[in-house]
Amino acid sequence: MESIAGIPMIGEQSGLILAYILDGRGGGREAGWQEIAAWQASDGVLWVHLDYTKADARTWIREQLTLPRLVHDALLAPEARPRSVVINDGLLIVLQGVSPDLDEDPGNTISLRVWIDNQRIISTRMRRVLPIILMRYALREGNGPQQQGEFLVLVIERIISVMEKLFVKIHTTIDELEDHMMDDEHTLSRKNLAAVRRAIIVLRRYLLPQQESLHHIQQQPLPWLNREQFDFLAEVSEKLGHYYADLESLSDRAAVIQEELASRLTEQLNRRMYMLSILSGVFLPLTFLTGLLGVNIGGIPGQNDAWAFLIFSLIIVLMGVLQILVFRWLRWL
Repeated sequence: MESIAGIPMIGEQSGLILAYILDGRGGGREAGWQEIAAWQASDGVLWVHLDYTKADARTWIREQLTLPRLVHDALLAPEARPRSVVINDGLLIVLQGVSPDLDEDPGNTISLRVWIDNQRIISTRMRRVLPIILMRYALREGNGPQQQGEFLVLVIERIISVMEKLFVKIHTTIDELEDHMMDDEHTLSRKNLAAVRRAIIVLRRYLLPQQESLHHIQQQPLPWLNREQFDFLAEVSEKLGHYYADLESLSDRAAVIQEELASRLTEQLNRRMYMLSILSGVFLPLTFLTGLLGVNIGGIPGQNDAWAFLIFSLIIVLMGVLQILVFRWLRWL
């Protein structure tokens, strides 16, 4: 048996993660496959949450769920981008969530596929989705959704709240990088900057389609969505539009920081190479002299003089000092 934060779940081999028959007062009755098979519309709104990678979940959706093939394919698709499709009084919506932690791989997004109509809520996923876990807690405590529109609003609200946390972290990290741009902690700066740029790329990929999908719902009146819920979707859609526009500014700021870091690293490398060149220029003639006088053949000057080595060492030192003075005069140092 699988469990999350003390909540017992359906067995790992089953595709049925959880199922509830909502009571219309914020609570509900948990159901299994048998209760789902015996359910009728008069019992209340049925919510079934499935792991679409499991065989029994795929079989139930294909064979027992009377819906258009488009809906079946979307609920079971391994890859899905944010979108929404209204079919009669039903809504198919694919929502994409991200991790609020910059240190995690932003590519590991979570995808939630939901079908909602007048009688049922069918949701599928592969990875665990935090809003669904929180929804189950709320239903157990009697504070969950009372009907389909409230379910949709709560799921979207919680997914967007995680995105907002990621946006705050991106803003904060970029502000800190700009404040410490002139510091020498380039390794840490490059690591943080790379995490920020990856997060921006992922958000760019999913924000606009998600905003467009919510905007599409506003154009299609659904009987189980009230005016307040429509207004909420409009507000979220507008907020996502602002976030997407803000990503352009964040991307530009990150690019400026990247260029500045690259410029400073190049400058440091050039400065070090310059110093190595100066040192090479100082020691090249000295090395030539020591190599010339170090050959083991007859006729070397001072070969039989006891003071020759001391005199030669002083000449080497004087030549080195003279070269350094010349370099300073030429402003090479």
